[in-house]
Amino acid sequence: MSDQFYNIDLIALHITEVCSHKCPFCYSAIENRRPIHPDIKDLKLIVNEIKKAEVKEISFLGGDPVTYPKVIELAEYVNNSGITCSILSNTLSFPGSSIETASKYFSSFETTIHHVLPEKHDEVCKKNGAYAFVINQLRKAGTLGRRTGIAINIVPEISDKIYDLVERIVSIEKVNLDYIIIQRIIPFGRALNSSNFTITRKQAEKAINEIKKIDQNLNIKITVEDPFPLCVLPDDVIQYMNPCLWGFTKAAINSKGDLSRCGADPRYRLGNIFNSPLLDIWNSSPILQSFRSRNYLPGRCKICFHLDKCGGGCPLSCEIEKDHGIDYLFLEYEKLDKEIHGEISFSNAKEEELSSILQIEWSDFPGYGHIFSVKSIKYWYNHNPRMFWVVKDSRNWVLGYATLVPVTKKLFNEISQGKYSSLNEFPVDEVLKTTNSNYYHIEVLATVPSRTGSRAGRYLIKNVCKKLINKKFITTSPITDIGLRLCKFFDFEYVSQETINSNIYPIYRLKINKEIIIDKILKF
Repeated sequence: MSDQFYNIDLIALHITEVCSHKCPFCYSAIENRRPIHPDIKDLKLIVNEIKKAEVKEISFLGGDPVTYPKVIELAEYVNNSGITCSILSNTLSFPGSSIETASKYFSSFETTIHHVLPEKHDEVCKKNGAYAFVINQLRKAGTLGRRTGIAINIVPEISDKIYDLVERIVSIEKVNLDYIIIQRIIPFGRALNSSNFTITRKQAEKAINEIKKIDQNLNIKITVEDPFPLCVLPDDVIQYMNPCLWGFTKAAINSKGDLSRCGADPRYRLGNIFNSPLLDIWNSSPILQSFRSRNYLPGRCKICFHLDKCGGGCPLSCEIEKDHGIDYLFLEYEKLDKEIHGEISFSNAKEEELSSILQIEWSDFPGYGHIFSVKSIKYWYNHNPRMFWVVKDSRNWVLGYATLVPVTKKLFNEISQGKYSSLNEFPVDEVLKTTNSNYYHIEVLATVPSRTGSRAGRYLIKNVCKKLINKKFITTSPITDIGLRLCKFFDFEYVSQETINSNIYPIYRLKINKEIIIDKILKF
C-alpha cells in the first residue's frame, strides 16, 4: 500500500439517468431499462458523505441533470453545505425553473457541443433546435456573471474543426466562454457497440494543433480530460497536455452512492460510500492502488520523462472488463525489437486479451464497417473462443492476432460469390462452434501498427498457415498488408468482392494443397 494520502477536490455526482437526447456515443446510456430519478433524500445523504470528506466542488452530471425535478433544491443544499456546485447539461433548460434562478446556486454552467454546424449538432443529439437552445442558455449564464464552458468530444469528423467550433461560439454566438474541456470517447454505454468514434494518431495530432490555435488566437483556458500518450504526438504540442486528475483528486459517484475512478466510467467498482467512508475507499481500493502505481504500463512508459504528464494516455480508451489498460494509441509508436520483447508465441486468445485485440484493431482499421466492437467481439468469442488467436511476447504483451472462422460449405460458397466478406455479417448458424470443419474464413490478420511490425507479421502468417494446413478450403477478405502478403505468397485466387458504403472488400480463396503449403512455409 502506498504511504501517500489522496484527497478529493471534485466529485462528479450523477444525479439522474434521464436524458432527452440520444447521442450515439453516450457512456451512461441505459439500454433495455427505463431511466429513473432517485429520491432527493438519498442524494442529500450522499452530499453529507461528500462533505465529511471535505470535497471542494460537486459537479452535477446525468443523464441530463436539469431533468431532475428537484435539481435547484439539491444545488441549494450543496451550497448550504459549504461546497461549490457546478453543472454539465446537454440542454441547460431547467424545466419548471429558469437559468436565472439556477445561477444563484451554480458557480459554472457547462454543456457539450458536438459540431461546428448547428444542424450537425442537432443530428448527434437526435433533437431539432438543440444547438440554438443550449447556446442561448449558455449566453444567458455568461451575462449573469457565471463561468461558462463547453466540452468537446474528439471524434474523427471534428478532429480538425475544433478551432472553428470554438471560434463560432465566441465570435458569432457571442458567448462569454471561460473554458473548454477536450475529451475522447471511451467504449461504454452506446459507444460499447461501435468504434466509429475512436481516433487515430494523426487525428489526435490534428486535434491538439487545433487546441494550440485556440490558445494562440482566442486565449481561452483548455483542459484535456482524457490524455494522449505523448510519445505519439509532436514535441511542439506537448505543452498543451495536462495530467489526468481522475483517480487522483477527481472521482465520480452515482445516485446509489457507488464510487468510480472516472466520471465517464459507469461501472462504479470501487465501493459504496454508505458502507465505508469516501476517503477510506479512495485511499485503500486495490483498483486505485494498481492504477496509481502505473505497473500496468510497459517498461518504456515507466522510464519516460513525460510519464507524470501523460500517465501513459487514457487507461479506459479501449477496455472491456479490466479497470485500466494501455491506451490503444500507444501501439502506433510501439517497437517490436527482440531485445525488448524477447521470444514470441502463438496461442488461443484468453478472454482477458480481447481488450488487447480491440486496441490493435481500432488502431489499424479506423472507419471500417467490419471492425469489431466491444459487443461483437464478446459475442463471437462466447460463440466460439477457439476462433481467436494471438501473438504474444515474453511478457505476455499481445503484438498481433488472427480470427480463424470455421464455416459451413454453404457459407463458404456464399463468401466466394461476394455475398459476405466479414464475420459480423455472417449468419450465426453458419458459423460453427467447433474447429472440425474443412471450410474456414480468415477474418483478419493484424499486428500493432509499428515501425518494425514485420517480425510479428511473419510469425503470425506462418502460424495461421500451420493451423489451417489440414483443412481443404479457405476464404479471406484482406484489408491489411499482412493479409495481402498471405494471399500473395500462398497463391490465393481473387474470386469476388463485396461493396459496403463505398468500401470495397476483395475476396480471395485457396484450395489447400498440403505439400505445397508446407514447402511455402519453410521458404517464408
